[in-house]
Amino acid sequence: MDKVQKQRGSIVLHKETRDGADYIRIEYANSQAVAQLLAQDTGMEMAGNGSAYIASAAFSLPDFYDRYSPHAYIDYSRIYVRHPKPKREYTLPKGYLELLEQKRYSPSTVKTYRAYFSDFMEYHKGRNIDRLKVPDINKYILYLVNEK
Repeated sequence: MDKVQKQRGSIVLHKETRDGADYIRIEYANSQAVAQLLAQDTGMEMAGNGSAYIASAAFSLPDFYDRYSPHAYIDYSRIYVRHPKPKREYTLPKGYLELLEQKRYSPSTVKTYRAYFSDFMEYHKGRNIDRLKVPDINKYILYLVNEK
């Protein structure tokens, strides 16, 4: 109860071009502790209006994060774009999806079966699925147990 939690400031990182060169602008919301740390860093240009600049080539997000995260929350969403996962394409034999729907499986179960059957077909790529024998299926099951 005696502990008083100190509120951390925030740092927002932006990509900018100045004088034809790429820079990272660091907005630190007039936090004196962060301003002092930034002023000590090499390659940092203090702008004096609650922001500083560093050349993009000299900027390393992991190092910056390790150094400043104890002092402030860091919002780097404006400089690094996350790419969404590509939608997975399922290749299923004709009639397989209809069979699952006829059995009245839940959408979640159908999704799971589609994913696993697609993995099965990927494992046997280049082979005719209709001609697979029981030993081929058992080999795939052993692969799942041992590898995945």
